[in-house]
Amino acid sequence: MFKKSFTVTPVDLYAPIPKCERGSRLSLDISQSRKILAYPSGNLIVLRQLPEFSPCEVLQDHRKTVTAVRFSPSSALLASGDESGIIKIWDLSSKKEPDTIDMLSTPIIEMCWGDEENLIVSTSGKGMLMMPINIKKKSVAGSMLHHTQKVACCDCTHTA
Repeated sequence: MFKKSFTVTPVDLYAPIPKCERGSRLSLDISQSRKILAYPSGNLIVLRQLPEFSPCEVLQDHRKTVTAVRFSPSSALLASGDESGIIKIWDLSSKKEPDTIDMLSTPIIEMCWGDEENLIVSTSGKGMLMMPINIKKKSVAGSMLHHTQKVACCDCTHTA
């Protein structure tokens, strides 16, 4: 039995930090127009306001570890991919349930947006595959094969 007892009153509640492992990549993205930082933490996606880092919002719908997050060019959508190959498209303005694209069976390594409807995804499956996916139609629009190593990052230039 303790002789003294005390009460702890939380002053602030903090979001989980990104999981970082030596030799592994960490997916982070910043929405320039909305001033939001997005990063995965386990099967969660954490959205933090910049520059204060609070308030924060946590998105939860993945069953496996989230491996990649990317804002769309307009910052209205957020794409997230996990180690089971599932992609979620979050509409940040409507706050509705995310659209799910479940057509890949290998871990998502990286993603980038071609425009508001097309996402380029890098996976670590057979052949180290990169593929453009139309998120409205939920269909693959081709593939870029012949990579012999993992594609660690991809990016697109957006022109008006």
